[in-house]
Amino acid sequence: MKKKLNIPLRNIQPDTVPFSEGDGLKYWKSFRHAITTIRLLQNPKTKRLNSPDELTISGYKPDVQSKQRSESSRNFNEALKNIQMQQVLFTFIEKGYPPNRIEEILNKDPKKYFYDQKSEYSLVNKKNQKGLTPLYVAAKQGHLEICQILIEKGANPQISVTINGIEETPLEVAQRWRHLKIVHFLQQYN
Repeated sequence: MKKKLNIPLRNIQPDTVPFSEGDGLKYWKSFRHAITTIRLLQNPKTKRLNSPDELTISGYKPDVQSKQRSESSRNFNEALKNIQMQQVLFTFIEKGYPPNRIEEILNKDPKKYFYDQKSEYSLVNKKNQKGLTPLYVAAKQGHLEICQILIEKGANPQISVTINGIEETPLEVAQRWRHLKIVHFLQQYN
């Protein structure tokens, strides 16, 4: 008969518990977590809590840094929403979604009240990562109704786009791709 070895748990290091593939993997992981927990509780620096409320109350200290972080995270979230809105707008234009969907996105633009309609900072004139404007993409794809909505919402047909060192306006790209209805429509605004 084999004699049992009584090894105190504090002498077992969690990193030495082997992980093996198969059915015993869950057992060994839970065993490893239990050993880690026991070691932490045996540590004199670990404070015993009488209730879960002590954890939240004792750790809460309002300070100025948390307010600054919340403001910066709020600004980051707003910037992220604006970028996502711009990406959705370009995706809808490229795929030729109905104009009312494009109009919904443009109506949600928070900057439309801050800048002039023809400003490059408004969503209707803002360039994407490739340097293309929404009107340029709509003209290239041949979506006349979307071009009409964009012009109605303040898109500037004079903003040129540089591709491979060549500057091109939405009118010129419509001519190049032979979208004659868009060419006739955009000629009114030149």
